[in-house]
Formats: sequence, C-alpha cells, structure tokens
Amino acid sequence: MNAKELYQKILETYPDIGETTICSLHKPCAKSKRCDEAPLHLYIDFDRVETEFDRGNPSRQSVDAVASAGEKFCFIEIKGWKDFLQWNIPQ
Repeated sequence: MNAKELYQKILETYPDIGETTICSLHKPCAKSKRCDEAPLHLYIDFDRVETEFDRGNPSRQSVDAVASAGEKFCFIEIKGWKDFLQWNIPQ
C-alpha cells in the first residue's frame, strides 16, 4: 500500500472525519485568520481518527494531522507553528 492509498483508506474507514485545512486544526489560526490566501492542501485530523480508533479504550498521544505527499505519508504536529510563521514569512 502506498502513501496515497493509505490516506484514502483512512478517509474510507472514518468518513465522518473527512478532510480539513491546517488552519482549522491550529487553534490560534482557527479563531483569527492570519493568511491572505486560502490553504491549498487538505489534511486528515488525526486526533479525531485516534479518538474514534480508541473509543472505549484509554486515549493515546497522536499527531495533529496526516497527509500524503507524493510517495511520502506525512505526520504533522502543529506545536511551534506560530514561531515558524513569525520567522519564515517574508516581509
């Protein structure tokens, strides 16, 4: 199974979760739009997948989102995003 197939399998297994933008997952961005352009990519809210998967069992730590990028399956953790934006947005 390649990265895209794995991503699609998660969407099929948890259809109520669907896809979202990274801005919707990051609480400060969800409350106050900071970008001039709409996000170009969609992601799966992996915290919601983990919650559904662990239903009835003790919760485990997980990443915030997952995505497929070409042949890569990416795990996304948002912590530090504000610092990243502060130091990487061109003036």
